[in-house]
Amino acid sequence: MTKGNGAVPPAGSQGKPPTAAAAERIAEWREARAISALAALYALLEVAVFAAFAWIPSVESTPEQIGAFKEWDGAPIVARLAVILMPFVAVVFLWWTAALRGWLLGHGRSVNRMLADVQLGSGICYITLVFVAAATTGAAVTGRLLGGFDVGPDVEHALALVGRTVLMIYAMRMAAIFASTTAKLGHEAGVLPTWFVRVSYAVALALFLVPTLDPWVSLVFPAWALLLAAVIHAERNRWARQAKQAVGAR
Repeated sequence: MTKGNGAVPPAGSQGKPPTAAAAERIAEWREARAISALAALYALLEVAVFAAFAWIPSVESTPEQIGAFKEWDGAPIVARLAVILMPFVAVVFLWWTAALRGWLLGHGRSVNRMLADVQLGSGICYITLVFVAAATTGAAVTGRLLGGFDVGPDVEHALALVGRTVLMIYAMRMAAIFASTTAKLGHEAGVLPTWFVRVSYAVALALFLVPTLDPWVSLVFPAWALLLAAVIHAERNRWARQAKQAVGAR
């Protein structure tokens, strides 16, 4: 049964004296601060990469626009920025996924381990597909600016289309599975409120069922990650205050 804002009571508080359970929760929720920070950092880096790739010729670019980009003095800076930031996005995402999974499984409440494996697998698939999409979309630009290899506008357009398809059709489906399984696991562990689970399911359904090549839709997932960071931070502070009060009254 849920209470108040829909969050399930901490698993460690069930069947234990209030002060003992509270002391345990103080230690458990210390991890939440790092997980919240990693989620926020991932979201911000993802948006930064999106902004960098927005300058690179895309599916909608005309041959004239591609030619103008080749002559633009800022093109090398944009290409290097995209190349440098993308690996950091992957590293932070993997650390966040591993820490989040371990934190959810570490709570006293029984958590579905098969679902946790699906969450981990979908996260790995997602970031792998994002890597493929970024490499394909920026292949012509990075090859030209960093290696001296040049391709025609038709090839550049085709590469951009493949990258957009990988990102929007395949990576977003994996993001949907990651969001829904994370929300379910968090609710089972008693650390995420019901309203957030419902929002996550709505986000997952939209990403999974709505086919689109609009790149702006890819920002829905980092926005969800940022919301998750805020929710974990808020829940962590609320339970930590309650636990400290209980220990102080002991």
